[in-house]
Amino acid sequence: MQIYIHKDGRKSGPFTLEQLREKVLQGSFTEQDYACHDHRNWVTIGQVPGYVLGVQSHQQQQDALGTEAQGGNVRSVGASLDSRRKDLCSVPSMGKAIRSTTNNKKPKRHQLVFSGSGSEFFGIWIVNTLLSIVTLGIYSAWAKVRTTNYFYGSTSLAGSSFAYVANPVAILKGRIIAFVFFLLYMLLSEVEPLLVIPLMLLIFFLAPVIIVRSLRFRMRNTEYRGLRFGFAGTTGESYGVFVGGLLLSYITAGILFPWFYMRQKQFYIGNVQFGGSQFLCMPRTGHFYACVGICFAMVFGAALFFVVVAVAFEAITSGTGLLFTTLVPLCIYPMMGVVSAYWHANTTNHVITSSRLEDITFESRLTTGGLIGLWVTNILLLVFTLGLATPWVMIRNARYRISCTSIIAHDLDSFVAEKIDSTSALGNELSEAFDVDLAI
Repeated sequence: MQIYIHKDGRKSGPFTLEQLREKVLQGSFTEQDYACHDHRNWVTIGQVPGYVLGVQSHQQQQDALGTEAQGGNVRSVGASLDSRRKDLCSVPSMGKAIRSTTNNKKPKRHQLVFSGSGSEFFGIWIVNTLLSIVTLGIYSAWAKVRTTNYFYGSTSLAGSSFAYVANPVAILKGRIIAFVFFLLYMLLSEVEPLLVIPLMLLIFFLAPVIIVRSLRFRMRNTEYRGLRFGFAGTTGESYGVFVGGLLLSYITAGILFPWFYMRQKQFYIGNVQFGGSQFLCMPRTGHFYACVGICFAMVFGAALFFVVVAVAFEAITSGTGLLFTTLVPLCIYPMMGVVSAYWHANTTNHVITSSRLEDITFESRLTTGGLIGLWVTNILLLVFTLGLATPWVMIRNARYRISCTSIIAHDLDSFVAEKIDSTSALGNELSEAFDVDLAI
């Protein structure tokens, strides 16, 4: 068994079970640190299969050796070993791991539930659209809060729904900033197109700041049972991920793109906080490269099939090549949709499954076929209703995504109650005077 350890933001290993026990006894790790033994799930060291049994067998061996060595002093040696065993179990992390074997309850699966309806949301959507048009876009900030709060309020976990409590004025500030940049871009493109390049570079290097501020704003204004989320990502880390990662992807002609994509997801999820606890997201880079390889194989196989069919048909009918020039372009978009569905389903499932919040784990069950069916139906709805089915499309997307997501926890109610008790109310009453939603 090859075991990897995640501690203080670093990943180390692999270790064998015996090496891991030695590291814990030496104080290098504690049994509350996270370990991965199956290249997929992260658990505490105390929950690694065979770890606690190994500790107990080690103690039994020490008992036997002590008995044989001392002969007549069995009682004193046994008392000494009992004392050592008590000392070992008095260590909080070790004691917790040993106690967990006797009270090992099976985790309970909590399904996220979405109760929104297209007809109900249509009333909100049409009012938002009309008021945004009448107010020349000013009301769009309030429209965003109403829309987001509807979707959050329609999503429940263990009987409690989420809430979005953002101040629309903060969102309006961000929209004004975005509008100013847009006007500046239009003006420069008309007066001096070359000046657009410095402006685009400025936006590019400001993007990490925008991403951090936007995520921090959204998380801080998201509530569950009255307890707000948070975002711990820093601007420096954001520059390393988004600017550094993007440049490396270009320099390597896309070879590092799967790694770059993985680091983005890890940045988004791994910095989310809830009640003082931070999410842990440890996806495997190899999974993303495997998905890229399968996507390339799908594209190559489909292209080869279409070319062979078109060439054979032209040869049989002695055509002019019209079928070849029309068949291939018509098949490109469906093929792109299939590849996108496969990529999105498999990478999303892996990222969510590789994430955890203390002892709480997550599961995602998106499928390629499910996404394809959803997208095709949505396109048909939008086309035949001239866009009026947009509310139903948004509801369908949310319902499918949420229905495929589960939370696995031993006692979710106790976990949330503990976080509420340990979180200072002062930390959740931060003034929004400095908040600006810069999401575009």
